[in-house]
Amino acid sequence: MSLITQVICRQNKDYIKKNGRSALYLLVRVNDDWDKFALNLDWQAGKFDDATGSVLPRQKSDIDVNDYNLIIRTEVARVNEIFKRYRLSGQDLTIELLNTEYYEPNKAKDFLEYMSSKIKSRLKNKEISQGSHKVHFTVYRQLLKFRTKISYQDLTVKFVEQFQTFLRKQLAQNTCASYLRTLKSYITLAKNDFSLAIDNPFGKAKVDLSDSDTACEHLLKDELKLLFRYYDSLDEGTMNKVILSRFFVGCYTGLRISDITRIDEKMLESAKTQNQLVLFPQKTARYKKILYVNLHEKALFFIEEMFSNLKDYQAIQPKHRATVKVTEQVANRKLKEISEELELNKKLTYHVSRHTFATNYLRAGGRVEHLQDALGHSSISITMRYVHIVNAEKADAMNKLADFYNS
Repeated sequence: MSLITQVICRQNKDYIKKNGRSALYLLVRVNDDWDKFALNLDWQAGKFDDATGSVLPRQKSDIDVNDYNLIIRTEVARVNEIFKRYRLSGQDLTIELLNTEYYEPNKAKDFLEYMSSKIKSRLKNKEISQGSHKVHFTVYRQLLKFRTKISYQDLTVKFVEQFQTFLRKQLAQNTCASYLRTLKSYITLAKNDFSLAIDNPFGKAKVDLSDSDTACEHLLKDELKLLFRYYDSLDEGTMNKVILSRFFVGCYTGLRISDITRIDEKMLESAKTQNQLVLFPQKTARYKKILYVNLHEKALFFIEEMFSNLKDYQAIQPKHRATVKVTEQVANRKLKEISEELELNKKLTYHVSRHTFATNYLRAGGRVEHLQDALGHSSISITMRYVHIVNAEKADAMNKLADFYNS
């Protein structure tokens, strides 16, 4: 498609300030779209020539008129330079891209500038959730630690492989893989937004984007029973009581902790009559996909416990902390301590409850397609990892049986 462009200077005739001046702006056309670009300049109302797009003298010896017209010509030239660059390169230009190039030129040159701005705009436009926004900014900060300036030409296979090495020195494999997948997606977004003539380096880079088996750390039935006994031994109003009741809700429902903490008492009352929770999962809220969670009586019990435990915990806090919350970060640290105390030999986190639900659901004879719906997975391939775990356990049991016969 041929690029049709035009830029002219205009004065705002619809609004005159108290000092008798009106704002100047550029009126810009890109194909069929028009937009106004503020110049942050104003001039005496009516003293403007629409034919030439320039200001007129306010009096005979107006020392400012030449300077203002020079600024206008410079800004018009800036826009025309962007037009020329896109025309010569054969790239598609839009009003949105022109806004970025004009107001924030560094975004088109520095990947870090772009990524920071893109994360914010994606959250504002509800393209990502609050949780994803937090993770994406963490990846941005890791990139900033790795290299303070990153041009698009720097995004090479070697760069990606070196960044993986940098991450592995401080993070687990699953976190590394997650961060690398995020980086890959933002390179693709930048490539599309600016029609960059670069290949996404992840196509050839030797990096591991898959989660390791430890991503599915889960508890067996006997380990859960041990946790139940520990829970019953705790005093009312303790933080661990709050944490474990939430953990058990995850074990019985498969819900993420971000959704568990969003359950309110109104939802609970509705669930009591329907034996079902109805909610929009926070992680996929932008898709408006409704999740229906069928509730076992034990799940209902621990949801109620979750509320009462939190009230008890808050009641014994100092007055200024009456609404104190137990954050996920604090809870995961406490879960680790509980695991060590009970000698579970498992890296316990809230997400382990979700994996525990999934693996035990299949062990109990549940069907994988029903599990996919229960977990809210968009693709059954994600759910299949739990099938692989259970199948591996079956194969191991058969091998042990063979060893028993041969001994």
